[in-house]
Formats: sequence, structure tokens, C-alpha cells
Amino acid sequence: MSSAERVYRLRALPEYGHVLAWKPSLAGSVLRTVVGDGGAAEFWDGDHRLQPSGEAALARQWDRIGDSYLLYDGRVSGAEWSPIRPEAWVVDADGVIEAELNFGNWIRMVSVDADRNIWVGYCDYAIPWLYSPGADATGRTGIEYWHPGLVRWDEHGRFHWVFAVDGAMVATTYTINSGPHGVVAVTDADEPVVRLGAGGLITGHGRGLVGPKAVAFDGRVATVLGRFERPKRRGESGRLDDVITRIDMETGEVVGTGRVVLPDGSPMPLGMRVIPYRMAVGRGNTIAMVIGDPGVAHVLEL
Repeated sequence: MSSAERVYRLRALPEYGHVLAWKPSLAGSVLRTVVGDGGAAEFWDGDHRLQPSGEAALARQWDRIGDSYLLYDGRVSGAEWSPIRPEAWVVDADGVIEAELNFGNWIRMVSVDADRNIWVGYCDYAIPWLYSPGADATGRTGIEYWHPGLVRWDEHGRFHWVFAVDGAMVATTYTINSGPHGVVAVTDADEPVVRLGAGGLITGHGRGLVGPKAVAFDGRVATVLGRFERPKRRGESGRLDDVITRIDMETGEVVGTGRVVLPDGSPMPLGMRVIPYRMAVGRGNTIAMVIGDPGVAHVLEL
């Protein structure tokens, strides 16, 4: 590590229990998916346990949507996906289903913003929703949607914006942060770190970014957890999941780099010898991580 690089130390949160995933909510509470005593997943929003019924209880991802919750199952195989079968549910605080939704398949991440917009990031090979032949989300024609990349939906399951309307044919969205400072996502576009508004793309920066896992955003600077393009040191893995790159989203300037270490100061395991389970997601200016199996919540506060 060069003298210009900063060390970012994770903080462990064992009091959250054996977690599969967690992230701060826009309401100020912490959303946790934990492993219960019977081995099944339990959904906790602070001290409130959400108990959805039916297929909604099998959700892989969830988020607050106003006073309700969005739960998403999401099958990744095109052979298993059906345009008429619900893949997501909006439920109230008692777990009662308020709406059934279908966003398509090969979805990588779902995140809800403060205005109840649902931002859905897709992997390559996604099969899009049904739409009128030749028409895009705004009613215009001539845009191909077989790689939707990133889409803004509303709480009723209607899509309102697709990344392609801004001329970027994005195949994959790696991560989304719909925090209190606005929406930032990292995609496979030429300028992968993008700031978004309800009407679409505001700006994009970050050429040379590789393998992003999560992004934090403070309203000006996007902090990406992932590898920034640079020579690899001898004996160092090509999978640099512990690299931090900070990008000014107004100027595009890289304003800092660093490395993430465990709470005791030891380096993150790299390459094929990664920790058995890891997830990372940003909300606002924090990055929530799960490390270990069973998982222990960790936070990177910036």
C-alpha cells in the first residue's frame, strides 16, 4: 500500500445475530435477515419482526417502501421465470400482501428510494417484461431492451425509466445505493459510477473501475468497494475486494484510494480463499457487510 492510501477498518456488529444480510433503512432502523433457531430466515426491522406469508417468506432481498415493505424472491434462470407469476411483494407491517409484482428475471439487486421508486439492477441475459412491440418505457420507439441493465419501477409494478433511454446499453448493474443523498449505482457502462434522478441519468464517472461490490454516497463523493485499475503486486490476488476508490461525482476526479481491513487490523482474505460468506451493500454513506459463516454483520462507516 502506498503512503497516499488510507486504511479503512471495519466494525463488527455481533449483536445483530447470525445474519444473512442487513442494511440501514431510510427510516433510521436496521433491516436484518437473520437465521432463526429453526434455521429459517427471519426478517427484522429494528425490534419489529416482519412475518410475511406464502412465497413472500422465501424472499432473498427486502427493503422499506414507505411504511410497508418490498420483498423480492427472484429466480435467475430464464427457464424458471414466468411473466405472470409474482416475483416480488409489497406487504404491510403485519405481513399482509398489498401488491404482487414481477420485474423480470436475472435480477441482481433491488433498492427503494425515499419517493417509493423501485430501482432494479439486472445481470446480463435478463428477459425483460412484456411491452408493446417497438415501444420503450416512455412510448418512444427504436431502442432495444434485451439488456435492460437498470430500470426504475413504481410501487404498482409499472416501469418508468430504462437506462437505455439515455443511450447507455448497460447489461449488468452491480450495486445500487438509494440513500438519503440520492441514488447512485455502479454498472458495466463506460463510465460505470452513475448518479440518477427520477428522470434518468444525471452524471457518470469512474473509468477503469473493476469488480465493484458496493457503493456509498455522501451527496458529493461516491466511495466504491471494489478494484480500481492498477498494477497487481507480486503474490497479490486479482480479486481485490478490499480496495476503496473515492470519486467526486461532480468533477469525476478520483479523490482517494485505500484498503479495507478487518476489525483487528488484519487484511481481508483474497482470491479463492475468501471468507465463506460475504455480502456488501451501501445505503447513504455507509457500507454494510456480512462476513463469515454463520454471518456476522460488519459496517464500514465513511
